[in-house]
Amino acid sequence: MHNTFAMKFGLDRGRRHMFHGHGHRNHHCQEMGSVVLSGVDAGSSVRVVCLFGGQDAKRKLLDMGLVPGELLKVVQNDSDGPLLLQVQGSRLMIGRGLADKIRVAAA
Repeated sequence: MHNTFAMKFGLDRGRRHMFHGHGHRNHHCQEMGSVVLSGVDAGSSVRVVCLFGGQDAKRKLLDMGLVPGELLKVVQNDSDGPLLLQVQGSRLMIGRGLADKIRVAAA
């Protein structure tokens, strides 16, 4: 990740490790027992741990409020459709492709 991305979103050095470029493994997330959001059952409350993907995907996730540390509830997760999430009192729907770029852990 480029330092300019971290600086743009006001991330301190301690949080920069939570954002990884496309194809980069994040062993820190895996050690914390995190899973991809698309694998979480409906009704579960989780906390965002890490975001993966290119800058466009990460920017889109950040704009939707899906930032590391954020608490969210999975309202609907059918096996083949988009996910319905509750974030900060609002509901939003994201596709499975974006959900696969978010690692979460139990809240």
